[in-house]
Amino acid sequence: MNNSLFGKMQSVLMSQSDIKDICDTLKRGYYPLAVSGLSSIHKAQLALIISTLSEESAPLLIITDDEAGAKRICDDINEMYAVSQNENETAAYIYPAKDITLARVESVSKEYEYQRLCVLARLIDGSCKIVCASAEAVMQRTIPPDMLADRTIKLSRETSVQLPDLISRLIAAGYTRCDKVESPSQFSVRGSIADIFPVQEKMPVRMELWDDEIDSFAYFDPETQRRTEQIDELIIPPAGEVLFNSADALVQKINALSAGVRGKRTELVRSNLAKDADNVSNSVSLANIDKYLPLAYDKPALIFDYLKPDSPVLFSEFHSCCEKAK
Repeated sequence: MNNSLFGKMQSVLMSQSDIKDICDTLKRGYYPLAVSGLSSIHKAQLALIISTLSEESAPLLIITDDEAGAKRICDDINEMYAVSQNENETAAYIYPAKDITLARVESVSKEYEYQRLCVLARLIDGSCKIVCASAEAVMQRTIPPDMLADRTIKLSRETSVQLPDLISRLIAAGYTRCDKVESPSQFSVRGSIADIFPVQEKMPVRMELWDDEIDSFAYFDPETQRRTEQIDELIIPPAGEVLFNSADALVQKINALSAGVRGKRTELVRSNLAKDADNVSNSVSLANIDKYLPLAYDKPALIFDYLKPDSPVLFSEFHSCCEKAK
């Protein structure tokens, strides 16, 4: 962010004694630090300045009391950043809270879960400078960083790939195989052609193989099936925050959980667990997979586990955040 326009803006702000005192205090490592009397736009300006004080690899996390506040600050930061940089690069991303589904339902929207996974993937690869999130979002457990990195698939042109291995990795990453790709988290394989809809993309990607080598990558319209923009590489993050090594592994853990149930409603609980185990055994996706998160990982993670040790964390309206957290 050190081009001329942003440099001028930063110089003007840094000339203000209050801003200079804040930055000097943070540089000396004196924190926590409280700042009052800031409007929304001034919070965004201060966040941009503080993000330049930390290391390039240390993203900034801004916590607000609700989703609307997080979106407002995120939009302000990106608007200022776009103007100062004179380019389309995104500086700030929203890490939304998701609706946690525990009851058995037919289907559930995973839009917010996909957004969360995309932000976490960007934190791992260092392409995210600032994250804006509500107090609720940062308190929700998620996939550990090492698991997310392990289940992320990276493909590029002119590299070798074994289709059976790719299919297994996509399924392990939470993707669903189908006849025709229509929405995120789906993939299909026909001969030497694989269609994949990564959760962070707006359009699916068609991959064509020549023997075992990737010959071409291109986005395509799922309705017309016509290819559009050619690409050289593709990153496929996981499609779920609750992942198991296999369906059999999940069934075994559900059965073990069922065997340990005690209490007045034991039979009802065991009956519900048995239904879930049967669905998994029959390749039926569980819309209420969230309730099995404690079984998926020894220690589920929070977004804080994705930050660097020197990553700054800002609270917008600290007392309101605490109340929402309660």
